[in-house]
Amino acid sequence: MGTNIKSEDASKRIAEDFDEKACEFCDRYKESGLSASSKILLGFLTDDGIRGKSLLDLGCGAGAFTLEALKAGATNTVGMDLSAVMIKTASDLAGSSGFGAVAMFQVGNAAETDLPACDIVVLDKVICCYPDFSKLLGNAGGASRESLAFVIPRNAGLVGLFLRPGAWLMNLFEKRRKGSLFYMHSLDRIDAVLKSHGFEQSRRKASRIWLAFLYHRAHTPT
Repeated sequence: MGTNIKSEDASKRIAEDFDEKACEFCDRYKESGLSASSKILLGFLTDDGIRGKSLLDLGCGAGAFTLEALKAGATNTVGMDLSAVMIKTASDLAGSSGFGAVAMFQVGNAAETDLPACDIVVLDKVICCYPDFSKLLGNAGGASRESLAFVIPRNAGLVGLFLRPGAWLMNLFEKRRKGSLFYMHSLDRIDAVLKSHGFEQSRRKASRIWLAFLYHRAHTPT
């Protein structure tokens, strides 16, 4: 899904689009909890040992994954999103859920901002929003002490074969309304970028049109 949109223009479009979706995201979480793919991602982290860990949630939206991570035992979290309305919604939700003291939220571009170091970094359906995923993953990887978990579109197999034309049509519409675009980045290229930053794939699982991944920082034998 190539495009000539500059990164600053893409960031502005993402922020504007998700400003409008904040209430929808919050209401959906309150009514139904996490999506199936997000539950898989959280399951990876709980199996891996989330209790007592710090977590950085990039593209945190209304804070749903952050809150569930805290409920699962994470000690403190930082959520970042391009949308100021999402950040306000996430902060309010965390406060009303009793996690205001351990859940911090801030507006920022995860590909550009200096990120705080955390044990775990999460990008739940975020990579597909960025045209330059390598810069995003490099910055995210630099902030992770132990692991990096993410959900991306299934850009492979029969699902990918059917999903790509749909994404193309959706992007055609979004370009006309100057909205944010949906990027189906190469799985091999994503893996190569993460390996170049010292990570190795540990787990992978599909959920409908999504793929959940868990990567761990590779430790060089001494």
